[in-house]
Amino acid sequence: MKNSSKIKKSDLLLLHHLRKNARTTITDVHKSTKISMSCLFDRLDILEQETILGYTSLVDFSRLRWPIRIFFIAKTKSAVPHCRSINSITRAENCLIVEGIFRNMKELDEYRERLRETGIEEVEEHHVLEELKVESFLTDEKHLNMIPI
Repeated sequence: MKNSSKIKKSDLLLLHHLRKNARTTITDVHKSTKISMSCLFDRLDILEQETILGYTSLVDFSRLRWPIRIFFIAKTKSAVPHCRSINSITRAENCLIVEGIFRNMKELDEYRERLRETGIEEVEEHHVLEELKVESFLTDEKHLNMIPI
């Protein structure tokens, strides 16, 4: 959280419930935690301003006929080409990690060519075969003790 608010035990409990199910209600969190509804609403307002980046759905893109998922690791500090198939770009040490979701090999090949045209010298490709764990941190009560308050 930003320096304007100190993290509280109620924040962690609320985040824990939202990480498990972002559609959970404040009433359900109240019943589970015994934290007052007004406190939960107040803390949620602060968390949404300072900590929660957004609410999203996890999608199985292969069910939407976008079966090719790949991570490119581009050894560059400059930008990579934009493409509708790019799901995320993360800056890491001396590289960008680009997640692409492609409908077919032709679209993947076209993006590979665009990467080559930018002059990025080294690009690794890692095809996703299976997701083994997704967005699980802070969904288990054991995680609550890992964050200092």
